[in-house]
Amino acid sequence: MNFLIDTNIIIPLEPCEIADLHVNIDKALEFYSLIQKSKNLTFIHTSINYDLNRDNNLNRAELRRSLLGRYQELKAPPSNIEIEKVIGVSELHSNNWVDNNLLSAVYANAVDCLVTEDKGIHKKAKRLSISDRVYYLEDAVQFLNKLFDIEPLSPPHVEDILLHQIDVNDQLFNSLRDDYPKFNDWFAKGQREQRSAYIIKDENNELGGICIKKEEEFLPNNIKGKVLKLCTFKISEEHSGNRYGELLLKSVFNFVKENDYEYAYFTVYPKQEFLINFAQDFGFDKIENNEEQEELILIKSFKYSKEDYNKLSAFEFYKKFGPFNYSFNNNNSFVVPIQPQWHKILFPDYEEWLLAPNLSCGNGIKKAYLSNSSTKKLNKGDNIFFYRSADLKEVTTVGIVEGFFRSKDPNKIAIYVGKRTVYSYEKIEDLCKKKNPVLAIKFRFVSFLDENISSEKLLQEKILKKMPESITQIKTENIKCLLEKIKL
Repeated sequence: MNFLIDTNIIIPLEPCEIADLHVNIDKALEFYSLIQKSKNLTFIHTSINYDLNRDNNLNRAELRRSLLGRYQELKAPPSNIEIEKVIGVSELHSNNWVDNNLLSAVYANAVDCLVTEDKGIHKKAKRLSISDRVYYLEDAVQFLNKLFDIEPLSPPHVEDILLHQIDVNDQLFNSLRDDYPKFNDWFAKGQREQRSAYIIKDENNELGGICIKKEEEFLPNNIKGKVLKLCTFKISEEHSGNRYGELLLKSVFNFVKENDYEYAYFTVYPKQEFLINFAQDFGFDKIENNEEQEELILIKSFKYSKEDYNKLSAFEFYKKFGPFNYSFNNNNSFVVPIQPQWHKILFPDYEEWLLAPNLSCGNGIKKAYLSNSSTKKLNKGDNIFFYRSADLKEVTTVGIVEGFFRSKDPNKIAIYVGKRTVYSYEKIEDLCKKKNPVLAIKFRFVSFLDENISSEKLLQEKILKKMPESITQIKTENIKCLLEKIKL
């Protein structure tokens, strides 16, 4: 695979002065080391020279140009004509023009992936539908670690702790103090009230993310109900990808389900575009603040009407009211056999969930599953029930299809599953060597079943005619029986 790297990755890799030794240097060096070990390639785009031209320190700019000589330049880079139809034309040689050049290389498949810390580029990538191939540095490191089995990392773990167990002076809160000077006083009040929070610590045991919970009786728009306010939802800059955010949100959703909350909400500043887009991707609706404050309000409802159920597509319904509410309306359901070793990797929190439902670890809500199944019946919004074969011989888990892709090219499969992958590149290559192309299914985790469905029940209730050896569709007439078993 080949990676194009932005100027903001080059600088920590090639520091020219003390000011260049910023927070990303360790991750940048780890990224480059993983690239070397996994025998992948890095490229630079010739247009980044225009970034260097904007440096007022001429000696430093010249030194950086000379250091660029150790990286391969991308040959015959594509023009911006195609993507400018979507994201607009930029002034020649401007910063936006350089950004568009980087995106054009990904869009035209001149490179597999782009690594950049520029949030503006990530926003444009989403508009171009190539966000799965544009990585923050942290995400790129995680991707390489998982895909090429360099140094397996234990999955991050969510803890539910009291606020007085957290140091208010942690650097995670610095930006919050900038926006809200009385943050420390507010935090101290929450500590005295015995408020709790979900936290994630990184591999260095430092605070990487936090979500502070508070029960309320009204939404900001005065709708009454059992409401969970997420007073602070914050991921550190070093972990600005979706992985930590998903893990926190997964714990929130578990808490909502266990305690029968009807709504969840939090407030954001308009400048927090990444957080807003992230929340909307999981069904939070953005509304204006009626109190004429600068903050916006993001609300998610877990209550739905019969009209909601009937008018929304299965995936839209799941996204808006899920994850534990899902649809059997105008969509199909499938049983997906999965071997125990892959079940443990894809659903690493399954065993812990059996012992403690509020415990959340693993790789978040968005996942991917690979097989050599020849089925062509899958559609977005279909329900997939994972049947753990060999040992349990039970249906344990529900997911919903978000998309799928079929290929015999391991590179294309690896890029497609991207940040969601739990498969090594070697395993993907092995699957691609088999007779049938690889079917890569992107899906979102719904829930573990309250009570597993055994193989005996699947046969007795005629949900299936025989034990599944490949992805098997459940007949429409058997869906009612299945609904009774899963207590929907």
